[in-house]
Amino acid sequence: MILTLSADLNPKVSFSFVVELLQMFTPLLLWYGAAGVVSRLSTKVPEKLDKILVKTFKDIGSLLKGSLSRRHQNYPRMTVLLCLSVSLCIFSAIQGETGAAEIPRYSDAVIGGDMKVDVLGIFQDLSASNFTGYEDKIETVIPIYYTMFRVGPRWIHCFGVDLANYGEWAYWHKDSIVGYPDWNEGLNVLSSDPTKKVAVDISTSRYLDIDVDPTFNFTIYNQTKFSASAEIIIDHAPGLAIDVGELSFFDFGGTGSYTMITDKEFVFTYAPFTNTIISAIIILKEGVDPIEENLSFKFDSQFDWIVEAQSHAEEIELTKAREGLSFGFPGLLTINFIISLVGMVIGVSIFMFMIINQRKKEFAILIAEGASKKQLIKLVLTEVLSMAIFATLFGAFIGFLLGYQFNDFFDQFSVTTFNRQIIFPPIPLIVTVIGAFAIVILSTLIPAIIAARTDVVEEMRTE
Repeated sequence: MILTLSADLNPKVSFSFVVELLQMFTPLLLWYGAAGVVSRLSTKVPEKLDKILVKTFKDIGSLLKGSLSRRHQNYPRMTVLLCLSVSLCIFSAIQGETGAAEIPRYSDAVIGGDMKVDVLGIFQDLSASNFTGYEDKIETVIPIYYTMFRVGPRWIHCFGVDLANYGEWAYWHKDSIVGYPDWNEGLNVLSSDPTKKVAVDISTSRYLDIDVDPTFNFTIYNQTKFSASAEIIIDHAPGLAIDVGELSFFDFGGTGSYTMITDKEFVFTYAPFTNTIISAIIILKEGVDPIEENLSFKFDSQFDWIVEAQSHAEEIELTKAREGLSFGFPGLLTINFIISLVGMVIGVSIFMFMIINQRKKEFAILIAEGASKKQLIKLVLTEVLSMAIFATLFGAFIGFLLGYQFNDFFDQFSVTTFNRQIIFPPIPLIVTVIGAFAIVILSTLIPAIIAARTDVVEEMRTE
């Protein structure tokens, strides 16, 4: 937990692989540790709650006081089961919501707008006029220029855009630029001196060690050296999440995954003959639906200079299909959620059937002494109530810790190039906690009804 908090508070912190491995398996240790804690507290905490219940349910106060003093030995085990089941439900709700939110966020980064097209050929510029026959459907086109610069022994991939247009239209997130809650402020820093100030991704910032000195020297293809200043660290940027390694004609060997984002003026100044437009973000006019009008297919088939066209909605569907398990929607976590609920119902029911079967003589005596069936049902339900309250509250707490800590585990298998932002959805969590508590009580209802139907004569005869 301390390591995860440290990394969240300071993204520049770099941990070794051993520490990351420890972070991946810590949730499992946390879960087993929670079981040990619950087993110790499962008798002490419910006893405190029992005193309140005895005062609250006065019509069965004397019956309840006696039964609670003889609390069955299986109750602690059932409390552990309930607590861990609730924790899995809370964990599934947190990570399921996190995964669901990650999909459009990932699509925003990959596509960057309503659509994105990968370009083949040499273009000095791209605009709506290049999309003959579709000009009336396009609001604006944001070309993405590409070139490479050498910094030391490494090649750095440089993407240039019109920062003013890019900042106004591209799909951004508040956590896109490190240290700038308002990402527009970060872009303004770059545009204030577009030929000297650049943005770099996190791995490049570490390679350049910009914390010590943001100024670095870079070399263009004719071996001329220039200097620039890496002022901004970008966690991810819209429309730039592509596999540069696939661009074989730019692969000069040992390039490494280092990225620099600049204003297009930077590219034009230092690489006037070696830059090209590799893709473009397209913002459609209001009311234009790219799926309904099948624009991706039409662009692919009608323009031979377009390698591939993809809409934002299509990327979302592809990501859902490709990364269902990693993102938790609608895959593994949904199944875990259902399994947790089913396991809770079955577990509680089995334990209560066992307990009631062992206490039939006790129930028979209570009935013989004048206890009504309604009182017996209330007695059984009330016995479980303190245990259910404790298991739900403590299980929810463990579920929060699991949901937070396990985020690193899912991040190891995510295809995103940016940090997985955990989400604590208030309404689903409240519904999950209340639902889990209600399921515990309802799972006890059938065994309670069976207890109330105990045959006094038959039980006394067998005894």
